[in-house]
This record gives sequence, C-alpha cells and structure tokens, in this order.
Amino acid sequence: PEHRRTLPVWAFVSAAWIGPAILAAFQAYAQGKLGNWQPATWQSLLWEGGDWLLYALLTPAVFWCGHRFPLIRGQVLRRLPIHLVTSILLCLAWASAGTVLRWMVLEPANQPTWERLVSWFLISLPFGVAVYFAVLGVQHATTWFLEARERETQAARLSAQLAEARLGALRMQLQPHFLFNSLNAITVI
Repeated sequence: PEHRRTLPVWAFVSAAWIGPAILAAFQAYAQGKLGNWQPATWQSLLWEGGDWLLYALLTPAVFWCGHRFPLIRGQVLRRLPIHLVTSILLCLAWASAGTVLRWMVLEPANQPTWERLVSWFLISLPFGVAVYFAVLGVQHATTWFLEARERETQAARLSAQLAEARLGALRMQLQPHFLFNSLNAITVI
C-alpha cells in the first residue's frame, strides 16, 4: 500500500492560531483608526498578533499531554487534576512568553517585569485554562475520529478477507463436483 506522509493534527491546530492573530492585529488597527485607542504602530500590531501566535507554540504540549493522559471512562477523575495543573503551567508559559514579547517589541514600561508577568498571568488565566481545555477537546476528538477511521478500515479489510474465504470455500466445493461429473461422463461414454 502507498503511504503518504501527512502533517500531524497538532500542526494544523497550531497553524489555526494565525486566524486569531490576524483578527487581534486587525482589531488594534481598526480601533486606532476609529479613534478609540492610540493609532496602531507596527510594534503594537506585532504585539497584538504575536501574543496569539505564542499559543501556537504551546499547542504541541497540549496534544502531547492529551495523548499521554487521555480523559477516558474510568480515569477522568484521576487525570483531570493533571490537566488542570498543566493548563495553569501553560498559562504561566504563555504569560512569560508574552511578557518577553512585549518587552522586545514595545518599549519597556515603568512596571517591573515580574509585576507585569504576574499581572499578565492573572489576566490570561481564565481564558488560558479555557483555551487549554478547548485544544484538549480538539485533540481527543481527532484521536477518536482517527481511531474510528482505522477501525472502519480494519473492518473493511476483514470483510474482504471473509468474502475471499467464502469464495475459496465455494471453489473447494465445486472442484470435487467437477471431478465427479467428469469421471461420471467418462464412465458413461
């Protein structure tokens, strides 16, 4: 059979973060044009969009954790705390990377970096946990879909093998009759 190399699902989900990044940058630009905010600079657009792209870098970790600790029947209560702790740690990683990005792209603020980090972590915590579990849900859904497709492929393969076995059994039944009829015809002649 021909094997095609396909990208892993987490790569597609990571690429999907480009959408919110573009929308965040567009929102900052549009708000600047409408006069409700400061006019957008390229640095502020990079910050607004770049912060979303940081979660694209964290997405493989969510997929790995979902694969390593799947939420399956009978183990949900034991594994849910693992995912909750992991979601908080990824929020901390997201806030840390966002703080570094902000420091690199925008001018450093009067606020110390650790205070900015704590503030950004607390601001992003509820949303970050929700994002973690949403991505975890995508991981579980795609895993279930791929496993279901594999089961269907295996069932089709077994069905074809069963049909081939039945055909072989019919052939085996026909061969003695052919031989008997041939010998009978020779005897009659």
